[in-house]
Amino acid sequence: MAYYDSIQNESSYQAAASSRQAQSFEALQSSAHEETAAYHWGADHLFALRVICKPPNAVLPLLQSEISRVKAVKDEWHDIINELIQGPRESNATLGQMWEGDVLRSYPNSVVGYIWGHLASTLKLQSPNDGLIPAGLRPNPQTDCIIYHEHVEEPMVAEYTAVFAKALIQTIIAFGQSLDENPSIDLLLPSRKQVALFESKRLFQHVKNGEPTVSDGLLSQVVGVALAMRDSGVSVSAENVIVIVAIKHHIKFFHLTITDTFHRRFKTLSPRDETADLESFLPVESTEWLDGATMDGRQSIAHHLMALVRWAKKIATKESDDIVSNQDETTETSL
Repeated sequence: MAYYDSIQNESSYQAAASSRQAQSFEALQSSAHEETAAYHWGADHLFALRVICKPPNAVLPLLQSEISRVKAVKDEWHDIINELIQGPRESNATLGQMWEGDVLRSYPNSVVGYIWGHLASTLKLQSPNDGLIPAGLRPNPQTDCIIYHEHVEEPMVAEYTAVFAKALIQTIIAFGQSLDENPSIDLLLPSRKQVALFESKRLFQHVKNGEPTVSDGLLSQVVGVALAMRDSGVSVSAENVIVIVAIKHHIKFFHLTITDTFHRRFKTLSPRDETADLESFLPVESTEWLDGATMDGRQSIAHHLMALVRWAKKIATKESDDIVSNQDETTETSL
């Protein structure tokens, strides 16, 4: 069973860490046989970092109050947001048979037409565990084209995912903010303060009861990029890091709480230390997989993104007020 599904509290962590004789992060990094880049991490690094994965929720707990506020002003949402949530005129089955150009011609002068064109590309992909080669492009078993097809099509699958997810996210962010709001926020572009990180993947590596879940490799990458963002000091919230993961037309929000105490100690913490306090763990909360191909999924994605912007702006405003307050105190002291 994947780490994400099995290590959901301190007791399950301690039992598993003890049975596998897990090593500290420092010990893993000093091993000549270990890859140091987060993209090569796995379960060993998750145990070393004392990761605890809370069961996924329909709503990310960090954003729950802001999502309630977003819903309360639904009548003020931009028409584009409502049009995006409502979805394309075509069914998913029909859209999956259309090429992107055909979709764009069906929605002239429409911002969301580009999103439905990208969605059509992701809908051409097969089920989560069959290799994800676009329908209609699968090679003939009697020919020798299979090797060529694997090398060319797999990167395209990841590209379909990234393009659709970014278009969906950026449209919601752009039209979810008023023109007179200052400063405006873009989640996916590097800025002085980063609100969230974005990762896109080619396929679901783990399927549980017919539903996609999170593989050890994917979870390790989420943790790795979150720690790197915490190290860089560019996160809008020092202790709260948001990572958005897209696979095909699904999106999942992760929230990692990286406290100052944990950040100072994580390299030398022993996975088998049963006396460690709660701040010696790295808690990870997440949403369920939200399906951008369904109206309910798009609505939930919109709720989370608009709430994330509100949350980030409140933190930025507080930070700005604190700076002004400190400057005023310094001025008064000098006088």
